[in-house]
Amino acid sequence: MKTKFLVLFIVVFCSLSDTLAQNNYTNGNKEYVKMQGTWFEADSFGNPSFEVERVFTVKFLKGVTNQQKDSLYTVTNVRVLRTNSLGFVDIEIQASDDVVQVIQEYINCGFCKVAELNIFGSYTFNPNDAEFPFQSHHPLISTPLAWDIDKGSPNVIIAILDNGVDWDHEDLGLGADVYQNIWLNNLENDWLDPNDPISGDNLDNDGNGFIDDFKGWNFFDDDNNTNNIPPNSTPFFHGTHVAGIAGAKMNNSTIGVAGVAGGFGAPGARLMIVKMGSTPTSSILDDAILYAAQNGAHIISLSLCMGQLPITSTDEAIKEAYLEYGVLIVCSSGNTIMCGSPNVSYPASNPHVVAVGGTDATDQLWSDSQFGPAQEIAAPAVNILSTTPDISPSQNHLPFYNFLDGTSMASPQVSGVAALMLSVNSCLTNGDIRLILHETVDNVGGYNYNWNADLPGHSQELGYGRLNAFNAVQAAVSFPPSADLLLQNTISPFSRAYTTGGKIEAGQDVDNSQPFGPFIVSSRTYVTMRAGNEIILSDGFETETNSEFYAFIFDPITCAPLCKTSNSGNSNMDDGYVSIDTETKDIEMEEDINTEEIKEASIYFSSHNYPNPFTDHTHIDYYVKENVPVNISVFNVYGQKVATLVNNCSHPTTESTATLDARNMSSGIYYCTIQSGGKVIETFKMIKVDGNKSH
Repeated sequence: MKTKFLVLFIVVFCSLSDTLAQNNYTNGNKEYVKMQGTWFEADSFGNPSFEVERVFTVKFLKGVTNQQKDSLYTVTNVRVLRTNSLGFVDIEIQASDDVVQVIQEYINCGFCKVAELNIFGSYTFNPNDAEFPFQSHHPLISTPLAWDIDKGSPNVIIAILDNGVDWDHEDLGLGADVYQNIWLNNLENDWLDPNDPISGDNLDNDGNGFIDDFKGWNFFDDDNNTNNIPPNSTPFFHGTHVAGIAGAKMNNSTIGVAGVAGGFGAPGARLMIVKMGSTPTSSILDDAILYAAQNGAHIISLSLCMGQLPITSTDEAIKEAYLEYGVLIVCSSGNTIMCGSPNVSYPASNPHVVAVGGTDATDQLWSDSQFGPAQEIAAPAVNILSTTPDISPSQNHLPFYNFLDGTSMASPQVSGVAALMLSVNSCLTNGDIRLILHETVDNVGGYNYNWNADLPGHSQELGYGRLNAFNAVQAAVSFPPSADLLLQNTISPFSRAYTTGGKIEAGQDVDNSQPFGPFIVSSRTYVTMRAGNEIILSDGFETETNSEFYAFIFDPITCAPLCKTSNSGNSNMDDGYVSIDTETKDIEMEEDINTEEIKEASIYFSSHNYPNPFTDHTHIDYYVKENVPVNISVFNVYGQKVATLVNNCSHPTTESTATLDARNMSSGIYYCTIQSGGKVIETFKMIKVDGNKSH
């Protein structure tokens, strides 16, 4: 068998010689061009953009044996660098070999489910030597007001995936104030010298596969030195600058800066350092994301771009981190100079990632910021003062501090605000945080925030708007706690809803008698938990083709997921319901629900409020199946009741309409909650706009 295998590869190799002598290559939906002996990923015009690494990534099909893999490695004369928990293998070719020729051999062998080339990306910064005496981004995003609520908790971990961080910096690591905001892996034994990575015990004490990763992991050098001062890294400032924006120590009796979630004379949010080298590479990015998620990060902060096209291994790592570990992933949208396109770059364009664009001092889209439909939010990107290593003092604003421009500087502001939100409400999910951010931004710049009827309040330039830290943290304080059951659409991460009842245990029916309310439900999905373990998907619910849905059961006290349904529902429905068996954890979906057949429910709705958005009035039609009391109330985003439309009125079996008079209400987001017999039946979102914005 081995002889035949070797002969097969010799034949394949020879058959490729003529084809690969050309200067163009196609791999899946990606085009590559060869210039002066070097391969590049091509842009949409066929021009070279990002240089291809000498490392490619594969994922073998199930059933391929280790012996077959080893034979393939031997024949192709490669070195296996690492294999991650999702089964993706990073493979380095010999210096004299052509990476396209080698990867094509892996494709032709029939053993690989995925075989992709990797590229060198770019950190999204532009150096700036302007000197200003203060951090101008803080007043723009109202962090001083947010700090009146909270200044950052050490229980929140932000992973900085970058070119390393100067963990000995006075405003990040141990300084005269004898505390630090650098994350320490306390499951590993302490280093004998806290600033010397080789002073550990050379053991993997926590069994996570990384030896002595006391201060994170360096995937570029495959060691535990995550510092980014030369000779370990160039350019030396990027990761340290990003880390300082999110979590530099605040009010710590130094001349330093204040991070968004840096604490107040005491530890703030912890900064987990995951080093990817002086230039980010797609072969490392997936492993770095998984490391952060699997080691407890709540937020992953990325300030980089990897071209425009998705990368399978990175997509899978993002999906794992977002859906399985509940991590919020934030990434800069990119700079047009560095990233080569006006459109939001990858991985910011992934739907599970918060894409952060940049604004200038006048709240306009920064001239070099990428933008487009994938833009989710924006933050200041010009003249951002933060921490840097003191390697070139003449280039710094002050020793250890400097100004930089870039969406790289905008992304960690969002990460820091998310950390403040988790500091005041640890039960927020990544979806909760995104929803709050959408609804608490400032709609600045004069852009069209209603360009797409399916994304009300969204603009292509700044997404939902420019970050407002105070509004976001204030809303997080009173945001309804996550209930027990979460319906998560894996394709559209904003499609989500909660039950209205108490804790679900195996074999136990849902008790809806103690609603938390009001419940936040996205504008795209309306879901209500009924007695008898059924979730009703109301009129207006739509899914993408073959969307996957999983049901999660949460502990309402600890927020920890107790279990996930053993199978998913695949659906392309306009209307229907989901049935969940809480004992077997099975989930089923059906279309065209007949409300007459549902015995548990007593109130049904032909639609949610109309019109929506509305100006002066909006209406709600509902049908009462039996003579039961009905209560319909309206709440603002802070959970404060602003109107009662129906107050415990009993209705005969009939169709009725409730009308909200909103002439004295401010424009913004509101939530309508319908109760019957003390049980919350439905909650949905309503949007009031000014009269001149209605259409």
